[in-house]
Amino acid sequence: MKTRHLFQPPNGLALHLSHKDLNLGYFEYVQKRIDSLTSGDAIIISNEGCKNEKGELVLKFSKSFLDKLQEIKNNGFELKAAKVNFIVHWKAQDKEQEVRIVLPELNFEKIVE
Repeated sequence: MKTRHLFQPPNGLALHLSHKDLNLGYFEYVQKRIDSLTSGDAIIISNEGCKNEKGELVLKFSKSFLDKLQEIKNNGFELKAAKVNFIVHWKAQDKEQEVRIVLPELNFEKIVE
């Protein structure tokens, strides 16, 4: 006879964002701000993206990801921390030059009621 296991919902979530979760065009304007960032660095959460330690915006979330973020919040999770996961090179189809983009890791905690 098989034993049935009931699993509790997670207390936290970690999301690794990809290109589709970010406003890629914005990175062209913030290359100097990215200079001091390395993988693993903590970044500050803001309403539209994430900031460096000086409070300067270094990445903007895409509109579709902002919708997903709201859905996660509606499911009882709060965005608590962010860090630089990867810094990679990206080139827009209509541009000659590559730019560095920040792919963050976002950490959420379950809101305890």
